[in-house]
Amino acid sequence: MFANLTSMEIRLKMQELGWDSNDQITKGGWINGHVYSIWFERWDWHGRRTLAITGRHVCFCRHTNDVGMIDIVTRLCAEQALKAYEDFPDTIPCMDADGETVKDVILGDWNDPKALVKSS
Repeated sequence: MFANLTSMEIRLKMQELGWDSNDQITKGGWINGHVYSIWFERWDWHGRRTLAITGRHVCFCRHTNDVGMIDIVTRLCAEQALKAYEDFPDTIPCMDADGETVKDVILGDWNDPKALVKSS
């Protein structure tokens, strides 16, 4: 879907699909002394407002210290976000510490009424 597109073109296509994006270049402890970061995020997940359910948005990110890789990391991040939207229609996913997409263990499956009711 994003082959041969620039980072900005990918971000515009993602916006059409309901995703917000942010990027930034910061000083970092990486090899070149700088880090490029891209985030794709959304506040609704299959018609449900994530802020009301989890108190946050769904967010995917990638980073690189090689400016020649900006288009590639943007594509990888966008593809991960779209795959999560396809793979997790009944629960809200998140990224784990290894950058993998996983089910949000706190919420669970929202088609299960017990998942939205907290007992004390």
